[in-house]
Amino acid sequence: MRKVIQELLDSSISTSAISQGAAVPWSTISDLRKGKTSMDKMALLTAEKLYEFATSKKQ
Repeated sequence: MRKVIQELLDSSISTSAISQGAAVPWSTISDLRKGKTSMDKMALLTAEKLYEFATSKKQ
């Protein structure tokens, strides 16, 4: 799960597109991308949403 989410955060998909697609606040995605918030501190619900969004994009 961690690897899939990290690949999503490192991808060229815009922060806004990830935020809207995963229903996660823009600031949360931005903080994760900048390293302001570590993946270790991410809420489980946020991780699940990002994982589901990332896996739906791969199909």
